Amino acid sequence: MERKKILAIVALALGVPVAGMAEIVGVNFTGGSSNNALASTDQPGVVAGANWNNVGNATGSNLVLNNSLGQATTINLTWGSSTGRPLQYAGFDTPATANTATNKLYTGGIDGDHTFVTLTNITYSSYDVYVYASIDDNNPSDVMTVSDGTTTYYLTDDGKLLNQATSLVRTTSTNAGSPTSAPGQYQVFHETSSSVTLSVCCGVSNQFSANLFGVEVVNTTAATPEPGTWVMMISGLAVTGLGRMKRRSFSAGLHKPACS
Repeated sequence: MERKKILAIVALALGVPVAGMAEIVGVNFTGGSSNNALASTDQPGVVAGANWNNVGNATGSNLVLNNSLGQATTINLTWGSSTGRPLQYAGFDTPATANTATNKLYTGGIDGDHTFVTLTNITYSSYDVYVYASIDDNNPSDVMTVSDGTTTYYLTDDGKLLNQATSLVRTTSTNAGSPTSAPGQYQVFHETSSSVTLSVCCGVSNQFSANLFGVEVVNTTAATPEPGTWVMMISGLAVTGLGRMKRRSFSAGLHKPACS
């Protein structure tokens, strides 16, 4: 495993692409408005990645997702509400972060009761899921939950609307009695299975709305160079070594003492 990491570092140093490195798959719930759709070059959220999948429906199943390179993956997306009451909203208060794509991401989303997102056919042996979910109701007593079935996070907006968020805040509290308090939050789950279901809920304080703006899957599997990459790495090392030898030879010639 350490050898693979070293090889990946060498590949990066030589500018050689390595298969399987930090593949990113992003999903943007637009709230049903094309105005909230992300452009292919937009890179919102915490982990930079382009070509987000724009989803304009409140429910759906088995949607094949593209990665940040615009290539189709094996990952399928199913989403909706476990109580049958999914809603969409395209006019959330727009955050004021430095990333305009992030601000657009949080402007539209699913605003329903017991919202869920299921991702299947994930081939990564390990990956992180970033959930972009937060409250936008200006009521500090409302507490929202986001869970993957194992870990449950608790959050509230501290009585502030999303337009008061100047940066995204990671939800860290797993204690219902002391939720993370701030506008514009996101949650991170570490996963290893081929599928995961994320639930965004009203939960603790009987809040109806559970605002889900998007999800982002980031492959954290250690990268392994492919056969073609090995050839490029060896060639790169050879060229680098030859260049150094020439520089040393030239330098030695400059400093060679004159014959008497």
